[in-house]
Amino acid sequence: MKKVMAVLLVVWVWFGALHAGNDNIPATAYFVVKGMTCGSCEVKIKKALRHYEGVIKVDAVYQSGLARVVYDDERIEDPSVLADAISEAGFTAKLLDAKAGERRWNQRASIPKKKRGCCANKKKGSCAQKDKKGCASKAKSGCGAGK
Repeated sequence: MKKVMAVLLVVWVWFGALHAGNDNIPATAYFVVKGMTCGSCEVKIKKALRHYEGVIKVDAVYQSGLARVVYDDERIEDPSVLADAISEAGFTAKLLDAKAGERRWNQRASIPKKKRGCCANKKKGSCAQKDKKGCASKAKSGCGAGK
């Protein structure tokens, strides 16, 4: 009986030590992002934040102009640094407060999807290579995913 109790005690202590400090629930930041025009822009934002220490998950939707970042708030204390990282990728990002951001994110499904621009079937390039109508010129490669 003493051996069983000792084993249970060891398992209990081991289990407690294994899960100590892992009760941190990740935080979520929502951003309005201006300048996203296609799926490649979404990828560019994801790449800009993916390797940022403390970022767990990034979602961006060009149709609604929103981005959601799930992050470890012990590593990233101020989510405005994430907006700076999005800006460094070539977009304008504004941090929303948590409630407004979550509400807008949940409403994004009701926003009608824009048709893929004429640049969607072009080779990879820069989204900045567009004419006045927002389409990639024929002389330059567009910003599409190269499908």
